[in-house]
Amino acid sequence: MPEIVVVMHSNSAVAFRPGQALALADVRCPAGRVQVTYRTNWVSTREKVDIPNTLEIEIAGEAANLETALSPFGNAGLCGVVALSLAANAGIDEPSIELGFDRTPGKTQRDFFQAYVPPREPVLRSVRFLDREATADLLGAMESHSESSRLYRAANQYRLALAYWHYGRESLSVAHLWMAVEALTKAKVRAECRRRGLATQAELARDLNVELGSLDPTVRERLILNEDHECYSLAKKASDSFEHGFQDFSAIRGLSRTVRDRMAAHVRQAILGLVFEEAAGEQTRVLASDRFSTPLGCWPIVKYARGKIIGTGDNLAPNQQRYPSLGWTAMVDSARINDKGQLEVDVREKIHPQFGDGLAFQLESAEVWRPG
Repeated sequence: MPEIVVVMHSNSAVAFRPGQALALADVRCPAGRVQVTYRTNWVSTREKVDIPNTLEIEIAGEAANLETALSPFGNAGLCGVVALSLAANAGIDEPSIELGFDRTPGKTQRDFFQAYVPPREPVLRSVRFLDREATADLLGAMESHSESSRLYRAANQYRLALAYWHYGRESLSVAHLWMAVEALTKAKVRAECRRRGLATQAELARDLNVELGSLDPTVRERLILNEDHECYSLAKKASDSFEHGFQDFSAIRGLSRTVRDRMAAHVRQAILGLVFEEAAGEQTRVLASDRFSTPLGCWPIVKYARGKIIGTGDNLAPNQQRYPSLGWTAMVDSARINDKGQLEVDVREKIHPQFGDGLAFQLESAEVWRPG
């Protein structure tokens, strides 16, 4: 059988330190067993400073040929992405296949595939370094759990919520968080039956003092969202309004902004609680620690300049331009990982006013924001 390698990349707020990786040795896929390796692709800026760029996913294994391996190998690489995002509580965009090739030793002719990707300039974004041991424990526990399928579905909805973790996208985050709650519900019902020594859902309903028909919403509100009644009510209203068009989008966004952060905390806690219910380990506390408690979106760092156009004249834009603007360049002077395991970057900003004749720019404030 030919030895096939497929390589995927994704924009990611989850990062590995230089030279580090997470390798999964025996991942199942329709084409057979493969090895999946996750690492960060570090690149040099124009100033020759290395910064984290994309998440690189390498899938290697035997297959009948390259063409039949591309899709199943790619799907095998996606499973770990869900766990990486959950473990680091940080966003990872949908990975895409960029390379595929036959690396069978001794051949004189090998199949090769490459998808065109526009040239990537290094982009500054907030990143969070993964704890590899805790993430490996999480992956093992998710894979062996009796509710593995539901846990992966819920965790993927959480990853999608983080993909929209940005000002103005709160409604989409809450919609995916609500879908994660729905995916968890039956798993939580069965787990609670086990915890209480009950045999049926009807017994659990009686134990919770509700009708059987109200069991699922009760479990969502009391056990998954930790009796945060306001969070449950507003998130459900936002989700229903978004799905069925009950309210204007501005109203839905207002509801979502109120509950997004609380929803995310409850949902992640519920997923981790269920994952480690059957395989609790030392690393559980790592993932639940303050280090990973704040969600981190996968967006470039946002910068704003505010000020005034100074001078006489009504032609605000220079010749050949429609609008006045600022030419803005950033130069990375240095990058390092500090004692807390955080990436620190020193950047010099240069702003070049592009206005009409006789006009200048008076800078009043420069702001730098990370996704939130």
